[in-house]
Amino acid sequence: MMKRTVYAIGACTAADGALLMLLKFFCSFLQVYIIVMFVSAVLSWFPIGHDGAMARVKRVLFDLTEPVLAPARRVIPPAGGFDLSFMVVMFVLILVQRATC
Repeated sequence: MMKRTVYAIGACTAADGALLMLLKFFCSFLQVYIIVMFVSAVLSWFPIGHDGAMARVKRVLFDLTEPVLAPARRVIPPAGGFDLSFMVVMFVLILVQRATC
């Protein structure tokens, strides 16, 4: 005969709750970072001057995404002028998000 395990609703410990909260934070962070990377990529298609509000936004997005993209760019060379490292990083981030969230 098979043994059944019954879980009571609300019977999680404080550690389980903290782990769940940490996982939710991580999932939210990943979602926001994917959006930041996407917006940064779209803005890179447009010529934006060195001064003004949009230049500041573009600089902040660059500063947020470059620490992740720079190591990938060292490994993955551009192909015909296209930055393939961006697509690889986005693919990995989306895979991690799908696997954990």
